Amino acid sequence: MIDDGSCDEMEEEDLGYQGKTKTDSSVYLPLLCILFYLRDHLTKAALQHHLKILMVATKTSIRKLTSVHNLLSKYRHLKTTIKKTFVCRLKDCNSHLVLDDKKVPVEKQPCGHKYTNNRSSDCYILQLPIAEQISYYIKTYHNKQQKSTSPSDDPDTRSDVNSGGNYRKLQEAGVIDENTITTQINTDGAQKFKSSKFGIWPLMGIINEASFKTRRSCIILLALWYGNKKTPRDTLLEQAIEELKKLQKHGIEVNGIIYKVPVLIISTDTVARPLVRNLTQFNGEFGCDFCLHPGEQVPKGKGSVRVYPQPNSYPTFKPRSMEQHKKDLELVGMLKNKPVHGIVGPNPFQKLADFDHVEAYVPEYMHSCCLGVFKMFINLWTDKKHKKEKWYIGYYLAVINARLSQAKPPYDISRTID
Repeated sequence: MIDDGSCDEMEEEDLGYQGKTKTDSSVYLPLLCILFYLRDHLTKAALQHHLKILMVATKTSIRKLTSVHNLLSKYRHLKTTIKKTFVCRLKDCNSHLVLDDKKVPVEKQPCGHKYTNNRSSDCYILQLPIAEQISYYIKTYHNKQQKSTSPSDDPDTRSDVNSGGNYRKLQEAGVIDENTITTQINTDGAQKFKSSKFGIWPLMGIINEASFKTRRSCIILLALWYGNKKTPRDTLLEQAIEELKKLQKHGIEVNGIIYKVPVLIISTDTVARPLVRNLTQFNGEFGCDFCLHPGEQVPKGKGSVRVYPQPNSYPTFKPRSMEQHKKDLELVGMLKNKPVHGIVGPNPFQKLADFDHVEAYVPEYMHSCCLGVFKMFINLWTDKKHKKEKWYIGYYLAVINARLSQAKPPYDISRTID
C-alpha cells in the first residue's frame, strides 16, 4: 500500500511526480481521475468522457489525461489480484457463500439461509497477495536501506525491534541474516460510522528492517473483513497464514536472491488478542494473555468485573509458555473442548514452523498505556467533577500543554547511565 504523504524519491518516480511539487495538477488530477474511476465503478467509455470534459474545463495539456490508455498504463504496475470471499450475514453462521457466473452470491445457499441482493449489507473478506507486496518493498527500498540503516552494534542500546535482545539472539543463531525480512502482524477493528453496526477489521503487517518512514508508506495489507458481526477468525487468517508459511519456508526470489520472510511479533489490543489466539476473553477466567493468573470477580456498580491482583505469595503465577500451551491444548481435546487455563482450541499461528506463538504476542504501548491506565489517570486528574480533590490539575492545563509540546522523546534508549 502507498502513503502519498510519506513517499520518498523512489515512490515519487513510481507515481510519476519526481521533481514536482505535491500540489502540481499533473500529479493530483490523474490520481483523482483514477480514484473516481475505481470508486464509482465507471466503464472505460464513461472514464473517456470524463477525461474529455476535464480537459475542456481545465484547458490542461497533461498527457496522462488525453486518453484512458495513457491514464491507466501509468499505474498498471500497482494493480494486484484481490480475492473476495462472501460470508453469510446471520450472526451465528460463518459459512462461505456460493457465487454465480457473475461473482454474485446465489439466492439459495448450502447453509440453508437465503441471500437477498442488498450489497450494502454484504459481509465479506478481501484477501491480498502478500508475496507481491513484499517483492515491491524489496525492489523499491530494501537494498537502499541496508546500506543506510542497521541496528546499533552497541548491545546496551535499544532503538527498535531489530536491535532488541530476541532479534539479536536469532541473528547469532543464524535464523536472521542479510537475506531475511522479518515482519510483525497487527489486527484491530473499527466501526464504519459511530451509529453503524458495520465495521472493518484489517489484518496488516509491517517490515521490521524498514525505516520508520518506509514502514508507514509500505504497510502490507494481508486481508480485510467488512461486516455487521465479529470477524470469522479462520476465514480471515487461513489464506494469509498459508502464504506466510510458504514465505517462511521457501522464501521469495527477487533479482536472483531468495529472501526468507518469518513472522516475529503479533500486536493486537486486548479485545482482538483472544479472538486471534483462540483463548478466553480478557474478562473471563484465565483471561490474562501473559500468565496463568485466574483472576478474581469483584463487584462494580450494578455488575462485576474481573481483576488480576498482585499475589502475596512467591513465586507468582507462571508465565505462559509454548510447553504449557501444548499440554493444555491436549487436555482441551480430552475434555471435549472445555477451556483449560483459558485455552479454547488451537492457535491458528501454530501452523507457522519454529514460531513461538506465545511469546510473539507482546503488550504494546498504544493500547496498554495511552488508551489504558494513562488515559484513566488523565481523565481523573483533569475531570472537573474532581476539582475539589487535592490531585486535580485541571487548573494547570495550559502549562502542562506548553511543556508537553516542548518535549523531545529520545530515538535510542540505553540501559546504561553515563
